Amino acid sequence: MPQLRSILSVPGHSAKMQAKALQSTADLVMFDLEDSVLLAEKETARQQIISTLKSLPEHHPRLALRCNGLKTA
Repeated sequence: MPQLRSILSVPGHSAKMQAKALQSTADLVMFDLEDSVLLAEKETARQQIISTLKSLPEHHPRLALRCNGLKTA
């Protein structure tokens, strides 16, 4: 696996930022469900990320997900 030089962290609740990030030249795009999303918006952010992933034509080799622990609401 090549060494990562850049990681672009994107809030999980922002469809606009996710779309823009996927067009970037960052080595890795990371959808964030942890610190960048308020607790009250976690479920909405999860659904937004699912929607974004379903809209991708193929597997995206530069995509990661940062999520809270399993015991988080």
